[in-house]
Amino acid sequence: RGTKGGWFGWAEDAEIEKLRDAYARSSSPEEQKKIAAEIQKQNYEKVIYIPLGQYLNASGWRKSLSGVLDGPATPVFWNVDKSE
Repeated sequence: RGTKGGWFGWAEDAEIEKLRDAYARSSSPEEQKKIAAEIQKQNYEKVIYIPLGQYLNASGWRKSLSGVLDGPATPVFWNVDKSE
């Protein structure tokens, strides 16, 4: 927990907050890319978080379905067409 009373489990770092603000206010993609790289560098140096793993849900579709959309909340059922 930070000295300002940050929410439990959330890292509190003034430098990263400053970079996040600069990223949000930046108007050029090149500058945003540079700032994002600096944020990543700070994250690695200060060990802001430790990923504990990843989870990927397997899915399968029959050949007669087309138009299946890929997204974070799949399956979504609009745009799907079933051929005979």
